[in-house]
Amino acid sequence: DVAAALRWFDTEHPCLLAMRQAAAARSWYTVVWQLAWMVHTFHERRGRDQENVAWWEAGLAAAERLDDRYTLALARERLGRACASNDQNLWMVPGEVTRTGAPSRG
Repeated sequence: DVAAALRWFDTEHPCLLAMRQAAAARSWYTVVWQLAWMVHTFHERRGRDQENVAWWEAGLAAAERLDDRYTLALARERLGRACASNDQNLWMVPGEVTRTGAPSRG
């Protein structure tokens, strides 16, 4: 039941945010990116685009700490999608992510 699931996420979202913050503080990087994955559809369905960006920024930071190319690619793709939904440009080069425009090459 989609409506019931959305109501659950509406109610529990503050707890999930606290979980993400606690996981990051404990260096539980897998939990951090998996939580971002878990709330992604909820954010999209509720139009919470800016929150989705923030969650995927945390997810990407966590993925960068793991030795897992799949997770890193997934986090980059999802952050890009979240930024696009929020009308933000996103440029990613190794070691740098910016939403202000293309990175300088000089």
